[in-house]
Amino acid sequence: MRAHLLIEAFVGQDRRAMCVGINSLRGLADVEAVNVVSRDDGVVRLHIDAPRGRDVRALIFGAAVQHGWTLLEMRRETVSLEDVFRQLTTTAA
Repeated sequence: MRAHLLIEAFVGQDRRAMCVGINSLRGLADVEAVNVVSRDDGVVRLHIDAPRGRDVRALIFGAAVQHGWTLLEMRRETVSLEDVFRQLTTTAA
């Protein structure tokens, strides 16, 4: 099972620089996946997956600083028992 983080950061309008920053997140140790949820007016929302029990927030913060991003939000998403049941029953079908 994986741990999920939701990140919201002001990254500016430079699309190329944003892509470079997102790719650097994908290259971090223990980061399994980075998915862009939305982009709007220089703000990007990302879902980041890491192995359960691994805290990658400091690594993500360091990468954000390195790329000049302003972190607006970083939080762990919790999965409820109902969510797990829904995943299991829809995947098995």
